[in-house]
Amino acid sequence: MANDDRDRMFRASLDKLRGGSVRDFLQQDVFPEWVELASAQILQQVLANVASTEQKDLKEIFGFYRPIRSLARRLILTRDAKLFSTLRPLWLAFGSSDADCRAVLNAIEVVQNDWPSEICDGTAGLQFSSAHAEFIKSMRQVGISDSIGVLGWAIRESRISDERSHAGFPMVQTRIVDSNLRGGIWITPTEELPQYECQSLKVAWDAIVKSVQCVCGISSEVKPLWLPTLLHRLVDMGGWPVATLESAGLGLAMQLLARRAGHDLPFGIGFTGRWKDGQLAGVRGLAAKAIAA
Repeated sequence: MANDDRDRMFRASLDKLRGGSVRDFLQQDVFPEWVELASAQILQQVLANVASTEQKDLKEIFGFYRPIRSLARRLILTRDAKLFSTLRPLWLAFGSSDADCRAVLNAIEVVQNDWPSEICDGTAGLQFSSAHAEFIKSMRQVGISDSIGVLGWAIRESRISDERSHAGFPMVQTRIVDSNLRGGIWITPTEELPQYECQSLKVAWDAIVKSVQCVCGISSEVKPLWLPTLLHRLVDMGGWPVATLESAGLGLAMQLLARRAGHDLPFGIGFTGRWKDGQLAGVRGLAAKAIAA
């Protein structure tokens, strides 16, 4: 598909998403990332009737397999037990077994009960919990047992399956211009160049890499960590306001230091912090970034 055609489809899709139509994106294999960016409220609204839809009709309605994998991956990583349970007929229609559906839902509910999300100020002691590790273990087991279903594919393609993946960082909007889009998203950088590149994001990322290299005393080349192509397009069009990428600095620094020491950062660790004049500095919007994680 030519770039001009993709741009036209992208703009048309953006208009439809702003109108609240997520189903259109689930039917388009061109932009499966829409599933990652749509707000939870919109997903719940548009997908609420899946539970009452005949299984034989679901494949025809939703069509492509790849966006459904993206949807499953998002609900697993964000531990959205309610919507995951509602969409059980969808997982069954796309090849996952009832046992694997129950295993994922049970793991989500257990980790929510044993390890609820919270923001700590550092003054109170934190109690150790193995809930997160058990959740990862359960998901990896489903990734093995569900060899052909959508849940297995979603897990194997996620950061859960790769212990050596970059820790990543949260990216949030500086202001909400569209309530149909999420306020923040967790970025797991890849080594692939985007098909479409926003120059302002590239400049911002290159500046972070340069400053962090100097602080960490590492002169070796850092592989570029790229945001999804869709975010490049959104930022370039003003649909996702981002002031800077400064808060990614700490995550990159920790990755470089761990690499220099010959260690891998364990899955589940995330960082947000910026560099200012060679010193670590605080960031704003912690609540939004915690939700994005």
